[in-house]
Amino acid sequence: METKFFNYINTRYDDFENAEIEIPSLCPRCSVGNNPTFKFDGIRRFSDGNVAYFSLQCPNCSGHTFITIEKDTDDKLKWHLLTSYPNVITKDFEQLIQKCSPRFVKSYNAAYNAEQNGYLDLAGSGYRACAEILIKDWALKYSGESKEKISKYKLHDAISHFFNENMAAFNASDVVRYFGNDFTHWDRPENFDARETLNEVKNYLDILIQNILLQLRIANPPVGRGHSDSKSN
Repeated sequence: METKFFNYINTRYDDFENAEIEIPSLCPRCSVGNNPTFKFDGIRRFSDGNVAYFSLQCPNCSGHTFITIEKDTDDKLKWHLLTSYPNVITKDFEQLIQKCSPRFVKSYNAAYNAEQNGYLDLAGSGYRACAEILIKDWALKYSGESKEKISKYKLHDAISHFFNENMAAFNASDVVRYFGNDFTHWDRPENFDARETLNEVKNYLDILIQNILLQLRIANPPVGRGHSDSKSN
């Protein structure tokens, strides 16, 4: 989990008069940047250090996170994060995506978890794999081709074959494939920036997801000509 130090001032307690408290950098409830309201829940003093307890409320989603922290032995103003609940952020997807490719949703959140914990190579290769899973699951349901045939396509070929007339999906998925390879393969470009590259992968994967979602909505309208409705023109 990526963390940051938050300047917390509570003049009622000497320990926290000018404290810097380590907290998750993103709200574990909604994944938005964390700038919470703090509620002091207590402190335990031990012979070898102090442990404090806080609940944090996110201004974006109003959800609560509970943390335990310990005082730095050298820098008395700093408090380090020991535990956080919940400690894993998951990303929710619309029902049409979940129904089309439950494996994609599970794999995406595994990659997302790796990213939160700083394993950027695992996250990058995981997001690339997610793109292939989503494309092929979507193709299996709507292309009319068999599972055996679809399974033989490499990602590069699947992109060209299924998105040859959809430039947005073609370009988005090809960027994910191309930059995802930098996380998957041993050799990578000079001056490789893992964070910057991962952000590109995620940005274009989001475009691909939205494009697939659009196709799913077109294929599964809530109403249609066969829908019984008293409203007619």
